[in-house]
Amino acid sequence: MGSSLLKRLSKEGYEVCCLKRSTSDCKRVEKILDKCLWQNVEEKEVKDIFKEYSIQMVIHCATDYGRSEDNNLHVYQSNISFPLEILEEAIKAGCKYFINTDTFFCKQMNDVWKEDREMYMGEYTKSKYIFRSIVKEQMEKLNIAFINLQLEHIYGKGDSKEKFVGFLLDSLQSNVEQIKLTEGKQTRDWTYLEDVLDAYMVVVQNMEKFREGIFYHFEVGTGKETSLREFVLTAQRISKSSTKLVFGGKETKKNELMYSCADNHALLELGWKPKIDITLGLKEMIGVKNG
Repeated sequence: MGSSLLKRLSKEGYEVCCLKRSTSDCKRVEKILDKCLWQNVEEKEVKDIFKEYSIQMVIHCATDYGRSEDNNLHVYQSNISFPLEILEEAIKAGCKYFINTDTFFCKQMNDVWKEDREMYMGEYTKSKYIFRSIVKEQMEKLNIAFINLQLEHIYGKGDSKEKFVGFLLDSLQSNVEQIKLTEGKQTRDWTYLEDVLDAYMVVVQNMEKFREGIFYHFEVGTGKETSLREFVLTAQRISKSSTKLVFGGKETKKNELMYSCADNHALLELGWKPKIDITLGLKEMIGVKNG
């Protein structure tokens, strides 16, 4: 999503300084490489970057999902330590706004440690929750406005095969023999990428409404929930795939969040409105023309 947001910001005429690793793959933004300022985090300290540029706003999109098989301690460094460092240096430099990219998976966090139970996307979800909790607890002491955007289930063009929708559409369009799925009772607020980008832009364009020392929270989603089963069947219908869908062929992950839907009233009041429903979104991804 970060690369898509960068393209949108560049198109809208914003000057953007991008932090990345020296090993980062920039293919998705190669057409606008010369329109942005690039800094490798291994080569320059964050504090020096803020000294070099007059940065008015930070948009934090980077994350580590913890999909590797090692101990995943790096997830906490990427999702807690690093953004805290950026936030601290932003405040020291007089930066006025910090936009944080959060996840709907944090809804799983109620008493999770007290019960000592496993959780789907555990390290990722905990680390995202810890970061925003630390900031929220300290907010009155921080000379910056913190805008937390909690994203629902995003899908859109360019989704990798590692993501569910990318995997699903690739399998359906390839007409693989079968796809084993859970019963599909989970509901999600499926939100198309372009609508999510619109949400960021609405926040950016209304920055004068946000005050330092305040934690603002916006849930980014359509406000409608659809079951995974219905979403998959819709994708199969639009793609005209012969693939057999085996619902119940996989077990639902232990303690997986079963229901999620955004309360988007605050974002709607700010001027945002989702435009793309599931059918239109899937047609866009599959390449089916309307009409």
